[in-house]
Amino acid sequence: MPKVIRVGDLAFLEKEDGLASLEVIGQGGSGKVYKSQLSGNPSKTVAIKQIMKRAGGGGDPTKEETIRLDKWMRQIKSEIKTVGYIRHKNLLPLVAHVSRSDSHFLIYEFMKNGSLLDVLMQAKTGQRELGWPARLRIADGIAAGLEYLHMHHKPQIIHRDLKPANILLDDDMEARIADFG
Repeated sequence: MPKVIRVGDLAFLEKEDGLASLEVIGQGGSGKVYKSQLSGNPSKTVAIKQIMKRAGGGGDPTKEETIRLDKWMRQIKSEIKTVGYIRHKNLLPLVAHVSRSDSHFLIYEFMKNGSLLDVLMQAKTGQRELGWPARLRIADGIAAGLEYLHMHHKPQIIHRDLKPANILLDDDMEARIADFG
């Protein structure tokens, strides 16, 4: 169950330099992902996905810039609509959304064990043990999350970008499907 976040916990995102002191834990095509311990309750650790607005300089936008902006807005709406309203133990829950003129911030529970890709690479290089019981638990969690999306949720949801980098692992190595944009 996601931890409750108060509005004041995210006030730092309204500031221009609000992300400056945060640790970058990932980067994708739409922006960076930061790790933050929320003020007021240090036990609340979240991942903040920043989705940057893609626009040109001043003046009226070109047709190409307008198309990019429309695509960007669809991506934001899709992610919020998809993960903002569905709840399943194997899906990464969206716990908050903050909008600024230059970007949107999607706030998620922080997954201590990172992505499945990270864990597989660590296992391959001998930095981490990944036994068969853990592998089975991860595969079972992915299957349960996909079954929910494909069979039980109405309307059905197709992820379209399922890969090890989009499977996050919680404290107990339970799989959480992420990145629905």
